[in-house]
Amino acid sequence: MRYILCVLSLFVILMLVISGCTNNATQTVQKVVKPQGTVEPPISAGKSVLSTNPIPAPVQSNNSIESMTTLSYGMYYSGGPGTKVIFKNNITPTPSPTIIVIPSPTPIPNTTFVPDTPIPTSTPILTLTPTPTPIPNTTFVPDTPIPTSTPILTLTPTPAPIPNTTFVPDTPIPTSTPILTLTPTPAPIPNTTFVPDTPIPTSTPILTLTPTPVSTQITIVPTLVPGTVLSLSKYGIKADGSDETDKLNSAFDYAKSHNYKVIFFPIDGTIGLSSHVYSPANMELSGNGCTIKLLDNNDIGYGTCFFSIYENSYVHNLIFDGNMENQQVVTNGVGLYPNVKFEDNEVKNIGAYSLSLYRSDNVVINHNIIHDSLQYGIGTSGEGFPVVSDYANNITITNNTIYRCGQVGIKVRQTSNSLLKGNIITMPGKYDITGNDGYGSPEPTGIRLYTFDGANDHITITGNSITGVNGDNYEVGIESDDDENSNIVITNNQVKNAWIGIDINFNNGVITGNSISGCDRDIVNNGVGNIITIW
Repeated sequence: MRYILCVLSLFVILMLVISGCTNNATQTVQKVVKPQGTVEPPISAGKSVLSTNPIPAPVQSNNSIESMTTLSYGMYYSGGPGTKVIFKNNITPTPSPTIIVIPSPTPIPNTTFVPDTPIPTSTPILTLTPTPTPIPNTTFVPDTPIPTSTPILTLTPTPAPIPNTTFVPDTPIPTSTPILTLTPTPAPIPNTTFVPDTPIPTSTPILTLTPTPVSTQITIVPTLVPGTVLSLSKYGIKADGSDETDKLNSAFDYAKSHNYKVIFFPIDGTIGLSSHVYSPANMELSGNGCTIKLLDNNDIGYGTCFFSIYENSYVHNLIFDGNMENQQVVTNGVGLYPNVKFEDNEVKNIGAYSLSLYRSDNVVINHNIIHDSLQYGIGTSGEGFPVVSDYANNITITNNTIYRCGQVGIKVRQTSNSLLKGNIITMPGKYDITGNDGYGSPEPTGIRLYTFDGANDHITITGNSITGVNGDNYEVGIESDDDENSNIVITNNQVKNAWIGIDINFNNGVITGNSISGCDRDIVNNGVGNIITIW
């Protein structure tokens, strides 16, 4: 189809050219009747014949011109047999080759377009099919990148922040500004709950109903509930170092009878005692660095504790001073009854047992400092010998610092199911501690499983650090008396600079993972069936 259109287009152009030429020149078409006897070669239909001989001008003769027609220059006409068409200009033509064209038969249209020759690139191709109009695109797609300097317009507005009913400050509270109120500065959005997202800086003063103690001791301030806390200062105790034994006993009785739960001691004061005092049961004693001191030449008997803590009590941040150098008889320090937690206290200058418990179960002795005792730092005991009838059971002795205790740092007897862990014990030199007799403290021991008053059972000694003075005082890190102790575990302890690291006199125990250094003898094993390894 495209081929047919091209042919028609050329034909139309040719006709327009010929039509233009008829305005300048005409030709005479003559049909000459050939004379009799004239013979011309036949002309095949549909073919052009080029004659090299000029066509003679028509001659006026007897032959008549049958027809004359004025045609455009260069056109031809094919008549019937014997008819000859001659084209002639009005002027005398220059002899030129004669073109006789016989039209070709009309080609049969081909429904399948197969161009037989390439279209010349120099000839413009006329097409009747208009260029299709682009279909509008409803989606805006720029064909060039949007300049970076031009802002992009978006139809989606930025969502407004959702109001937050919980006030969460996004910056920490300035450390230089004291906190005067728990109510934050009102924000544009109403706030119903104050929840800071950062901890309050430690340098910012905090308003509290409890005065801050000046002592270097760690102070645990009890929760203040009206009607449950008794302040000894308000009760009339001066804590100026004078004898206030009667006042303290009276205050304890008052707290017990009025169902107080916490007794608040004066901050860094000193309460002098001349005789034994018992604290009430079911009570918290909050010390605040206050010292309870046994006065000179008191009337307490031999081996008696000058301060006892009854059952179900929690005692912390007190200092107990036995003032042993100014006593006529050897006294004990603090006695603990069942279910007592004794924590973050200091016990010092005691003639016999600094801290002791008798037939007491479920006792916790944690993170205390115990030092300068003529005999023992901590002592546990039950009842019954040689057969124990009542063990001190479930005793936990952990993280205490014990030094300069003349005989034993921790003495365990008639005790079962108990743990000694993480304690730091430094054994004294021979004359580091002396009593009134000047005898000194030969052969001290860090931890001793004492059986001469009754054996122990299921005792675990682990993670303790025990140090001597290069064995010069016959120190023993960990020692047991005889084979009456049973189910003993000694693991992961560190013993150094002693005469003997570990002295074993029990059977079927476990002694593993201990680090022993600087000792004359690391382990002495006099038992049987023990599992022993040394790092």
